[in-house]
Amino acid sequence: MNEIFYETKLGKVYHGDCFDYLDKLNYNICITSPPYNMQKSSGFKDAKKYIYDEDLSYLEYEDFIFKFLHIIIKNCKKYTFFNLQRVAGNQKITYKIFGKYMTFIKECLIWIKNNPPPTGMNVDHISNGYEFIYLFAKNDYENRRFKHNNFNGNYVKNYIPTNINSHNKYHEIHKATFHPDIPKYLIKYFTMKTDIIIDPFAGCGETGIQCEQLGRKYILIEKELKYCEIIKERLILENQKRRLFDLD
Repeated sequence: MNEIFYETKLGKVYHGDCFDYLDKLNYNICITSPPYNMQKSSGFKDAKKYIYDEDLSYLEYEDFIFKFLHIIIKNCKKYTFFNLQRVAGNQKITYKIFGKYMTFIKECLIWIKNNPPPTGMNVDHISNGYEFIYLFAKNDYENRRFKHNNFNGNYVKNYIPTNINSHNKYHEIHKATFHPDIPKYLIKYFTMKTDIIIDPFAGCGETGIQCEQLGRKYILIEKELKYCEIIKERLILENQKRRLFDLD
């Protein structure tokens, strides 16, 4: 297990493969989105460039996803929020998860994209206007009541609407960045100040940015060094901004 790549008062960033860390770290909330398996044959040749192989066979990708879910559900003490977009390289798996892990699925939140992009040359395809956010619970899955919540009387829904354009300047570098409203919503309503939030596929670090803004402790794990450098840059800027506001 590598040493900490970067650290703030609230969070730690690790550069490495999440499978080397998940059994060794302490956390109770997971908010993450894995590589989608954007296969070359799908036409997404410039999609999420990752060290994780994005052109896996169906069985290879299934093994990757199910290995991760087995470990994270075992270790995460409260809730795991697992975002997976349905694409050509994973379509069957997005449905198979419901059956294989139905014992631990407490809810499935829907990320609604108000302005989904057109399908380009694929005129016989339907534009993909939503994504699944599976909500797994290790011990709190038997009914719809949430033992661990920060609702505070708010009307909390099981869907999150956003626009496609998140105005994230890193989107051209990392094609599958979290829209800020996704981790913000999940952190705001489903975590407490005492929780430790982990994102094992951190990408450009949006989960960490939202944790900094909402005052939550967090762990980010990212396998590709250039994304770790971006995370560090973003966290430095985020903390500089907050210090300026604190001075005011």
